[in-house]
Amino acid sequence: MQMSLTSDKERPFSVADALALIGAIAVGLVSIRGWDSPRWCTVMVGLHPDQVLSPNRRIFQAIEIAASWTIPFALSLTVALLILRLRRPRPPIRRIASQPGTVACFAALAAYAFHVVEDVYCWVLAYLTRPKSAVQLPSPPFIRYDNIGYHPPVAEWLRSTFLEQFPTGISPSVAVAIIIGWYVIFASGRWRRPSGWIERAGRWLGVLWIGLAVLLAMLMKVGEFVQR
Repeated sequence: MQMSLTSDKERPFSVADALALIGAIAVGLVSIRGWDSPRWCTVMVGLHPDQVLSPNRRIFQAIEIAASWTIPFALSLTVALLILRLRRPRPPIRRIASQPGTVACFAALAAYAFHVVEDVYCWVLAYLTRPKSAVQLPSPPFIRYDNIGYHPPVAEWLRSTFLEQFPTGISPSVAVAIIIGWYVIFASGRWRRPSGWIERAGRWLGVLWIGLAVLLAMLMKVGEFVQR
């Protein structure tokens, strides 16, 4: 009984936790290094990357860039919080699985994982249909197609998959996944008041992910009506 009571206690904030969060922030800073003009700021509204922008459009694009800089920090902090949540001492797994903060972090990463698997699948198909690939799919019915866009360097692929695809491709999935997870907990009567700093931080991250998805969707639509 004593072990059960101890395992239910929330872990207080420690130096190790602080170092983990600082490391997550450092990863976010590395991710945005030199990212002063992400491609999605022009592509998602139909602009050419070399197009000369009007002063109003430059201001609007600066807002887009500022919003996009939130993405790598939200992602790295989500991973860090989920790892810290699973560290011992921690509550039982059944209790953790019903905590909205943990559910938000897991749902966001699950949505990301789905898109990563989708990208890897596309990469494999592109490799198997290249004319010079060691292993090829039969042609016909498959075509022979060599497009360097499907085989970028690893660093560029990671950057595109985890960061640049978020506004137009991943943000709706992340927001919907978190909302569904929260609805399931609420409808089943397992929603509880937050206990501990990790749970509170996870909830705020969930709100951030949803708000970021809504903001980026609004910017994408408003951008169509801003002077170019």
